[in-house]
Amino acid sequence: MNNSSLKQFEESVLEIELPPGDKCKSDRNSFYQTTYIISCDNDVVKLAIDDIADLSISKCKNTIKMRSQYACPNSQTYAISNAIKRNSKLFSFVLILFGYFMTFLSYKYSDFNQILIGVIFILYLSIYVILNHYSNEIFYNQNQLFAWIFMSILIGIGIGLLYTNS
Repeated sequence: MNNSSLKQFEESVLEIELPPGDKCKSDRNSFYQTTYIISCDNDVVKLAIDDIADLSISKCKNTIKMRSQYACPNSQTYAISNAIKRNSKLFSFVLILFGYFMTFLSYKYSDFNQILIGVIFILYLSIYVILNHYSNEIFYNQNQLFAWIFMSILIGIGIGLLYTNS
């Protein structure tokens, strides 16, 4: 997937095409057609119309582009996969290093691995809970998100330490 299609995939756009209206004055064989394209913009308090000057009664097809905070998605379920796609080389490098470590050096650092597995388990569990059962507003408040991840890491370390002591 190239960058332009990834950017288009990440951008939230609502497109509304109204049914055909009256006969067009410039072309009697077609009808007036209006399309609203509303893009996500959290900074806009009221609805902002971008290209009002392009509207014309002489055109049969008019497109009105607007920005609104209400076009923004409530769910950020694909945020993690989009971040992985954007940083795919770095993510694959980290996974290769992790695999190398687990394959060849895990027997030397068994206590560390048990803690690491506890942290990874709790992080995946907490991400699942955030995405499926917790309010999606946590993604809009980064301090709350970082606090959630920090607490998950601490709980994971605690579970890993309990596992190494047993």
